Amino acid sequence: MSVLAREPEHHPETPLAVLRRRTTRRNSQQTVPDVPKQKKSFLDSIAPGPKDAWMIYCWLLTCYIPPFVLSIFGIKTPDQQRAWREKMGLMGIILILMAAVGFLTFGFTQTVCGTPPLRYHTGSIDKGSLIINGFDYDFSKFNHPAVNGFFNGQQNPLFTDPYDAGGMDASFLFQNVNKNCRSIITPANGTAITNQNGALAWYFPCNLFSQNGNTPANKSGYTDSTFCHTDAKSRQMLADHPPNGEVFYSWDDVKNPARNLVVFESYVNLLSFTDITDI
Repeated sequence: MSVLAREPEHHPETPLAVLRRRTTRRNSQQTVPDVPKQKKSFLDSIAPGPKDAWMIYCWLLTCYIPPFVLSIFGIKTPDQQRAWREKMGLMGIILILMAAVGFLTFGFTQTVCGTPPLRYHTGSIDKGSLIINGFDYDFSKFNHPAVNGFFNGQQNPLFTDPYDAGGMDASFLFQNVNKNCRSIITPANGTAITNQNGALAWYFPCNLFSQNGNTPANKSGYTDSTFCHTDAKSRQMLADHPPNGEVFYSWDDVKNPARNLVVFESYVNLLSFTDITDI
């Protein structure tokens, strides 16, 4: 028998080949499911890269400059625009630190301490004011309450004879007493000063003195308490009247031999009779 006449031999498929063929056919018939696309959030549109707190800060700082404006100035790609916004973020932090240092250097003292009070050099107080315990008080429109034999309620002692108190130092009329020297200072003989268990009504005669400190010692008035404003009503009236400012002396004023001045614990006082405001 010739070779051409021979029937082809039949070779059965192995089980492994059948399984592969079926699997391949099944896979070819199956369709690949569509992967759902994730929705882009607002943060994805502001800049490429990670959307951390730093990038959000930089974008909020520069959000008023949209991307097309940056493109006009040659900053076209999203990466370039992100880099520019981050540079602006760094500059913002630097400016904040500079402002903080400037505030600590120039503004902290004014904020904490407030505005210093006005100060007047002694000798410059006009006739419409009185000096009381180191402060200038404007009494130009003040009418003294009525006092029998002295004031009728319509008179200003600054411009009324025989007082003419304008521009004078009236500290001795409002003496601050009975602090650390209570029971140490005692009344002089023949005075009208009241003494209740060491608490004195006043220390020195209640007289006016020149604001320049050139008034000689005046020992009169020890037996008269008329001008001593020791009652609570008088003190309250003074407390309700705000001062214009502090009165100060220079060292040249203190060294002037024509003035009877002495410095004690930063306070300038009359050398002969002084209002000891912190005793």
